[in-house]
Amino acid sequence: MCTDHQSQNQHSDRQFSLGPQVKGMNREELDFVIAVLPKGRTVFYDYPDRFAVLLLIHHLGAGKRPIAALKTSAFAPLLNKSVIRDVLAKHGAGELRAEDLAGTWPAQADGYRLTLGSWPDLDTKPRRAWHQVTRAGYSLVLQLNLPRSHTRSLARSIEDWRDYTSEGLHPVASDELTLAWARIDLDLSRGEALIEEIQSDWVRDVRMYAAWSDYENASAWQTYWTDYLAPRTRHWPRTIMTATLWFLLEELGIRTIFYHSYETGKRLKQIKGSGPPRSLYTDLPRSFCFRTTHNGPAFLRDSKDRQLAELFSAPETLWYVHTFPDPGDSA
Repeated sequence: MCTDHQSQNQHSDRQFSLGPQVKGMNREELDFVIAVLPKGRTVFYDYPDRFAVLLLIHHLGAGKRPIAALKTSAFAPLLNKSVIRDVLAKHGAGELRAEDLAGTWPAQADGYRLTLGSWPDLDTKPRRAWHQVTRAGYSLVLQLNLPRSHTRSLARSIEDWRDYTSEGLHPVASDELTLAWARIDLDLSRGEALIEEIQSDWVRDVRMYAAWSDYENASAWQTYWTDYLAPRTRHWPRTIMTATLWFLLEELGIRTIFYHSYETGKRLKQIKGSGPPRSLYTDLPRSFCFRTTHNGPAFLRDSKDRQLAELFSAPETLWYVHTFPDPGDSA
């Protein structure tokens, strides 16, 4: 598990600028970002531990690091991944550069279609508590969709699978089968992003359909769950997080990326009662080598919102963060 406690308890630098009221993303900003992806044509490939390659490439930037130094860094656990070990075996005890990792593609990889959307829908006025947004405004949604070949195969056994896409309560794609999605708040002027949440409605719903013996097409749902989806349930959080980091880093050029901790996220998004699966906000970010910090996104620190100001002044408030060098800089 990746850990970096260096900044975890450094609360002495809590000097926050409470400038003008900061709103969330508006329609124009969303339209600008959504135009980044060619509609329906962006394919994302994932394979075991691709995230380790992605993180190390962007950590190294244009420079090189002694492998011995990497072994004592916060990224040290990534060196134990098989795909990274294979690269290190070729370099002995020398140095590692980003280009050394560029060719680490396996013979087979899983392909997904990426689409972008908004939350809430652009014809709906955002409400902070109802839509669980940190700032009053819209969120960008990155949708990780299963291949069209998969949906064609699914339709042959379960015709009504499309009912899932018409639910409207979560930001899934309307014409795709969304395996998982990430909701993101952005400030392009500051080069910051906050991953608000990740979720898989499809895994949740199919598990439910398969458990109801009297549900329509129950046996077909049970077969689909057992033979296909259940073996993949452990991997969807890793895949959507990898896709999200790839999109922010390589498509938008965002170098400072935050992710909610469990407790802070619940409070900021005004979630009452039971929260989301805790492992998504504890084990997952740690495995991706996020470090903890009390100093959250500047676009939240600069808000006059009283709740946000109180949250930043509380010593138990923590975010996860990655800060990567610019691509042309040395690590």
